[in-house]
Amino acid sequence: MFGAYFDASGTHQQSNSITVAGVVAPALRWKTFDSKWWNILEAAGIEPDDSEYRVFHMTDYNGGWGKFAGWDTPKKKFVIKKLVRAMGGRIRIAVAKSVNKVEFERVKAEFSSFHDMSPFTFCFIQCLIELSNIFDEMGTAETVAYGFEQGDGYGFELDLLKRAVERDHFLREKFRWESFTNSLEKRKYPALQAADIVAFEGQKEMLNYIVPGKALVDTRKSLVALRKAFKEHDGWLKGGPISEEELRSIAPGFVGPKMNY
Repeated sequence: MFGAYFDASGTHQQSNSITVAGVVAPALRWKTFDSKWWNILEAAGIEPDDSEYRVFHMTDYNGGWGKFAGWDTPKKKFVIKKLVRAMGGRIRIAVAKSVNKVEFERVKAEFSSFHDMSPFTFCFIQCLIELSNIFDEMGTAETVAYGFEQGDGYGFELDLLKRAVERDHFLREKFRWESFTNSLEKRKYPALQAADIVAFEGQKEMLNYIVPGKALVDTRKSLVALRKAFKEHDGWLKGGPISEEELRSIAPGFVGPKMNY
């Protein structure tokens, strides 16, 4: 069985885009990943929180806030390099999907196939579809236990999605659906902290694409390093921004879960 852990970036109202990202590995491999991750954070001098967990938040790290205040550039580069290597060596798959919220709502107004979902849910479903395609390529029929971080503000939609998939035999089979929970705490799960890194990088990449397909700035070095780490270990790192043009090509044939009560 696989364990898949998801997080999102850009969920606040002020953000004009949103990214959902997930990391996937065989369930037993997550145990060794957890110990490796916490050892890196301890060696970096990140103090435990009140509940004695060491937590890596990519937004705080990038901004030099909180526990990362005062870190110089060499230390920041060294620690993220260690974490990225740990991810590449132990995580089998990483996926990320992003959309511009205004573009999504514009296409949604024209196509009924998008009416039951927000940009958040659409991105999550696109991640599930991407994973399904990768599992098909791998030739595996192993099931997946899905987990989402709590507190993103979309718990109700995720509950509806869970019910929709679990009553649809085709989707259960397609997504290798074993179980799903959306109440996981990031501080307790290094896998969620890894998903946070992928979501953060996906969101930054999305912000590079104001004009569909045209990058305004170079891809971040941290994302390049992440791609390299997965490639070196024959892993998958898939996804990226979905332009309005791509949304319009997806919408006519899109058949998503029937998300109702």
